[in-house]
Amino acid sequence: MKEYVHDSELNLELQLMTEVMKLKSLHYGYWDDPNQEDIDLEVVKDAQHQYTVRLHELIPEGVSSVLDVGCGIGDNARYLASKGLSVTALSPDDNHGKFFDPSIDNPHFIQSTIEALEIEGQTFDMVLMSESQNYFGIHDGLRQVKRYLKPGGYLFISGNFLQTNSTEVYDTIHKESDYIAAAKEYGLEVVNRVDITQNVLPTLNYTKGLLSGMLVPALTIITDYLAREMPKRTKLAKMFLGGQTKRVGKILDYYDQFLDEKNYTEHVNYVRLIFQMKK
Repeated sequence: MKEYVHDSELNLELQLMTEVMKLKSLHYGYWDDPNQEDIDLEVVKDAQHQYTVRLHELIPEGVSSVLDVGCGIGDNARYLASKGLSVTALSPDDNHGKFFDPSIDNPHFIQSTIEALEIEGQTFDMVLMSESQNYFGIHDGLRQVKRYLKPGGYLFISGNFLQTNSTEVYDTIHKESDYIAAAKEYGLEVVNRVDITQNVLPTLNYTKGLLSGMLVPALTIITDYLAREMPKRTKLAKMFLGGQTKRVGKILDYYDQFLDEKNYTEHVNYVRLIFQMKK
């Protein structure tokens, strides 16, 4: 599934979140009460803000400079900058760069992958990976973390970690035990671990409801309408775009399985891990 889920050209996530749902964040929300009922879009927005607030609360004392790897559309970076931290925000997607004001120095946006990042003579007190650590190989990321992290600095990861053996649905997610073991090879030791799986589950349930209750029915209605009103054009479109149609179908099926709460909690934990680099 990696070729579908990590396809930046399709970028369904960005379009759905920013253009359809009008959200200012791409990451999960954080609920103090995971059993909260009557969740709507405004509640989701509040939960996403709470995610960032709680993330900031866990940052160790003494951190003043941050490399935000996989910054998305920049809500974490802007919040940390508003709290007095100097933030360099990193993303390979130029669409994400459009959400940053180039006239503002903090946060500063760089379009690059973590693997290809080249910043001469600069290191950071903390490297942040908020839901980005699964987009590149464990060692590819850790090599650059070691390069850009000050001695005694921190690697802060907030995101999904696999707890069981890999499955087809979750084959894009690193196993937590493998990540921790690899981090030790680069001089990084875990100093804090917070499991917030239960606090993020409403995100999955809300998104799954949108997919099954709105997006899929809407696509079905549009497809049926076009087939009825423009049968010849629809037939031609299927001939030329059949592969793309199947591709979208696979992506929707993937997310339907990924977002299933029972399936998710059986294999995945949403964890905040803070590592410290040896001095």
